[in-house]
Amino acid sequence: MRFLTLLLLAISVIVLAFDSVVQVYTKLYVDIQSISEKKTEVYENGELVKSETKKVYTTQASYEIWVLGSGFIIFSGTHKNEEKTLIMTNYHVIEYLTNDITELKKTYTTLGFFKRENGKLEPFDLNESGYRLVVKRVDGPYLIFYWSYKRNNKLTYEVKAELLKYDKLLDVAVLCVEDVSGLEAVKLAKSVDDYNIGEPITIFGAPLGIPFQLTKGTLGQKHLDIDSDWLDMLRYDCPQSPGSSGSAIFASDGKVIGIVRGSFVNMFGATYPGQHLGISIDNVRDWLFLNGYGFVLKANE
Repeated sequence: MRFLTLLLLAISVIVLAFDSVVQVYTKLYVDIQSISEKKTEVYENGELVKSETKKVYTTQASYEIWVLGSGFIIFSGTHKNEEKTLIMTNYHVIEYLTNDITELKKTYTTLGFFKRENGKLEPFDLNESGYRLVVKRVDGPYLIFYWSYKRNNKLTYEVKAELLKYDKLLDVAVLCVEDVSGLEAVKLAKSVDDYNIGEPITIFGAPLGIPFQLTKGTLGQKHLDIDSDWLDMLRYDCPQSPGSSGSAIFASDGKVIGIVRGSFVNMFGATYPGQHLGISIDNVRDWLFLNGYGFVLKANE
């Protein structure tokens, strides 16, 4: 019986996600610089009076790095006589667009970094010792919409979006595509309290840059406070990978109860299997209302 329930859930979410899930990415143009040391010594009358050691950086290669995450449509229609489609994702997916960042560092385990070379994407490791990554330019955000039966569109297409609003603490951001309406938006749950611990859930996103990856699991905890920066979180056991950031967390009724944020990690940065964290839909709804997006909630009823 449980297997049948999960199967039906997966089918219903797949049908919805074909139209409401998107891939979000930012382009970073970086120089990979090797690090060496140069020692300078000054002598007077044959005696050492000054010695300095400076780091020397030498550019070895330049790459286009894609910072990959996921997102989902929360509104697609007309507001104040303007057609628009709004997409929600994590702030940390687009944070390089908001800060004057000069050196690239990895901060979130669910954020994917990929090197684009000869038209192909390959995973890119930011942690290789002896090098530093200097950001020269940032471009985006970009959205990839997947092909859809409902839209009668069998081609994946890409579009540049506009960053409208973001919140670093809550880790959410709203992106906009102007002059586009009529796309399928997700249904937002009223509250996570309408669902019990053990609720079957699914995540649909683009981990590792691969579209339409669905994983299933259960809701393990609600209203979890990690510290002052991680409040009222969800804990769940759906598998996720780099690129899952910003994915919608669907409940068994097909409604979104949260957004993927991150994972529990140990002191070495390794994740604990099945220990993942999401942003509660309660916080998302409150944030949308307080930031002038109450029309999204009304359209969602």
